[in-house]
Amino acid sequence: MSEETRPIVLETGSLYVRAGWAGDEKPSVTVPARGEKSPGDAVGDSEKTTESLLDMAAGRIDNWEAAARVWASAVSEGLGASWESRPVLFVDVPGSYKLAREQWAQVAFEELRVPAMYLAAPAVLALYANNKTTGLAVGIGHGCTQIMPVFEGYQLGYASSGMEMAGREIETQLQVLMHEGHSGGDVLQWQLERMDWRALKESVCEVRPYRSVAASSAPDAAEADGGQTAAAASSTSASPPPKSFSLDAQTTVTVSAEEYQGAPEILFAPDAFPNRKRSQSSLPEKIHLSLQQCEPDTRRELLSNVLLYGGTAALPGLDARLEAELADVVPSSMHVGVHRAHEPAWASWQGGSILASLTAFQQMWVTRQEYNESGPPCIMRKDVMR
Repeated sequence: MSEETRPIVLETGSLYVRAGWAGDEKPSVTVPARGEKSPGDAVGDSEKTTESLLDMAAGRIDNWEAAARVWASAVSEGLGASWESRPVLFVDVPGSYKLAREQWAQVAFEELRVPAMYLAAPAVLALYANNKTTGLAVGIGHGCTQIMPVFEGYQLGYASSGMEMAGREIETQLQVLMHEGHSGGDVLQWQLERMDWRALKESVCEVRPYRSVAASSAPDAAEADGGQTAAAASSTSASPPPKSFSLDAQTTVTVSAEEYQGAPEILFAPDAFPNRKRSQSSLPEKIHLSLQQCEPDTRRELLSNVLLYGGTAALPGLDARLEAELADVVPSSMHVGVHRAHEPAWASWQGGSILASLTAFQQMWVTRQEYNESGPPCIMRKDVMR
C-alpha cells in the first residue's frame, strides 16, 4: 500500500471527530464534534450556536450538513488530504440502523466524492484493536453507553443494549454534589461557575471499590457474628483523602471522596440519585441482561472477555468494580474477565486503522461504481460485522 493511496480512518463521537491514516497507532487529528446551527426563532437573527453532531439516544448523526463540514476540517485541513483520492473507513456510531447507514453512504459518495468507503461497527473494531474477535464490548463514551456482544467478529445485535448514562451524566452528578456543599474544603460559588467539569471529572473521579460499597451492609451482619463484620468493614470503608484540582495558577479546589467517588456511582445505582427523572437499570444489570440474551454456548467466552472502551472507560477502578459486581450475579463456575482497552478513548479508531491496512480487507471496500449501480443500499452488501 503506497502513501498516495493509504486509506483514511475517521471516527465521529459525541465529543470529538478523530481522523488519521490506516496503519497508524493513533489518530493524527482530533477536532470537536460540533456543528453550527441557526436558532431560527427570531426573524433576521443571524447568531450561530453549536450542537453535537450526534443524536446518541437515537443512534444516528443528527446533522449531516454540519458533519460533512467537520469531517472536511479534519481531513482536508488537518490531514491535508483529498477526499477524492483515497478510500475512507468510517467508524459507525453506536446503535445505528439500516437507513442511517444508507444515508452515510449517500453523503460519502455524493457530497464528499470518496472513491470507496467502508462503514465499520465500533464494538467489533474496539475488539480488533485489543487482539480479540469475541467479547462483550462495552463502549462508554460521553453521550451514551453501548453494550454489544460480538462472536467471532460478528455482532449479536439481538442481544445488544444501551443507556444514556455515560460521561456526561457523571459530570452532571459531580456538579450537583459539589453545589450541595459536600466538598472537603470551601468551594465558593464563583469557583464553581468557572469550573471545567469535564476536566475535573477526568482529573479526579474514580470508581468506588466494590468492597467499600458492600461494607455499607456490614452493620446488619454484625449482629450475627459478634461485631467481627463491623470491624472488618471499618478497616475497608475508611473514606479516602480529598483531592485537589487547580482552576488556575492561583486557585485550587478541594474535592472530597463523596464527590469524586460519588459521581460515578450513577453508573451503578442510578435510582439512588434523587434528581433522576425515571427509574433506570444500572450498568452491571444491563451487561448481565445482554449476556442472558445470548446463546447459552457463547456466554462463557463472552463473559470472560468483557472489553471496556470509550473515553469514560478510562475511569480508575471501573474495570475492577464491574468484574466484582458481575461475579456476584453469575454462577460461580463462570469466570468473569473485565478488561480495559489499551487506548480506551480511540480503541474503535485504532481497530479501524488495523482493519483498513490489511491486504485481505481491500476487497471489502464499497466502490463508487457499486454505489452508482445500486445506490445507498450497496453499503449493506459487504457488511460482514452485523
